[in-house]
Amino acid sequence: MANKNSRLSLCLVAPKKNFSNDKGFGVNRYCFEMANRLKPDMIYSPKRLTLINKIFGYPSELDNHRIIHILDTLPFKKPKRATLVVTVHDFHPFEVPELNPTDYKTIKGILGLYLVLLPGFNTAMQADYLISNSSQTKSEAIKYGFPKDKIFIANHGIDERFINKPIPAKKHEAFKLGYIGALSTTRNLAYVIEAFKKISDRDIVFEIWGLKQEAYPKLLNQAKDDRRIRFTGFAPEDKLIEIYDSFDAFVMPTLYEGFCLPIYEAQARGLPVIILSEAKIPDEAKKYCLKVNDVEEMAATIVALKNREIIVKKEMIGYAHQFTWQRTVEQTIKAYNEIFKREGL
Repeated sequence: MANKNSRLSLCLVAPKKNFSNDKGFGVNRYCFEMANRLKPDMIYSPKRLTLINKIFGYPSELDNHRIIHILDTLPFKKPKRATLVVTVHDFHPFEVPELNPTDYKTIKGILGLYLVLLPGFNTAMQADYLISNSSQTKSEAIKYGFPKDKIFIANHGIDERFINKPIPAKKHEAFKLGYIGALSTTRNLAYVIEAFKKISDRDIVFEIWGLKQEAYPKLLNQAKDDRRIRFTGFAPEDKLIEIYDSFDAFVMPTLYEGFCLPIYEAQARGLPVIILSEAKIPDEAKKYCLKVNDVEEMAATIVALKNREIIVKKEMIGYAHQFTWQRTVEQTIKAYNEIFKREGL
């Protein structure tokens, strides 16, 4: 992307841990892909992500780059010369405050909220330009006062292996409903467990993959009397496709997402995806999903999929295949070029 002798040079900024692609989080995957595909002149990972950084600033050499692009919301003192671009992934603390993680109620969580997260959003709203991951995030940024004409969309993407690897025929006997993602309050898995327990068919199982987060103890207790519900732990990056291919259908009961990468990954592997009609999910993600209004309808939809009473639209797989990391990079470079033009760089 950039040349070290170019006055249009690029610096990407994010916490060091965000540049790892094996943590199971979409933001990590995004930072990893941007760093590896954009090949910036510099990657800067601040050691202290607190309000102190914003007050006292960052190394002056960062201002030698024409664009400083923060890949996630974090406190940052606005550069004097460089153009500041911030990627915003969602507005979760403001859009659904009732679903904020329970750790915000601890001392550590409160400090993180007021010293990192909220100042980070403040930095984003004072940036020269924003890059949003979806049409929904862009609309939310506009709602909170950011100029519409300074927001670009660069949808997140799926790895090429989700597209290039052939989808195998199903070999297992039981119909398997699957989930991969956080075991958090926002993801609302209790809803699916409630619906699943209404199904009497013993040839349907529900397999849940994810890190043990704040909702896990309650979920485990809720599912303890039903052996068809299985918690299988963290889904390793190198096993993701194999896990998706073991499912017959996928459920994403989240109440709010800025993009929701698992939907595209599942659909790219030919899986029908069930979501909640009430969920705040971008239109891009909802297009080919099966929407349900209550637990009874979710239970009925799962049974209907098992009995092949609902047929997956052929266009779904091709649609999901459009969302690649290469496309994300191309959309980002297009945004940079427009910024260069506007700023006279």
